[in-house]
Amino acid sequence: MNQFELFPETVRTCPVCGRNEPNDYVFQINHRLLEDGTCTAQRAVLAHIAYYRRQGDEEKAQELFPRAKSLNVKEYQ
Repeated sequence: MNQFELFPETVRTCPVCGRNEPNDYVFQINHRLLEDGTCTAQRAVLAHIAYYRRQGDEEKAQELFPRAKSLNVKEYQ
């Protein structure tokens, strides 16, 4: 490994949401598998939608629906 290979280019695909990440480092941050069968990326988008709804900003929540769908969140398929 040379000094510039901090993150080898190994594409990883999340088995839960199907998203590709460029390397294992980014994959581990965004797609840790959780006890309920979701990954952290799915949980994050659901948390953001819930936050905007609690704030009464349904328009902002709906802007996140395509992201939830792209992450294969069951409620938005």
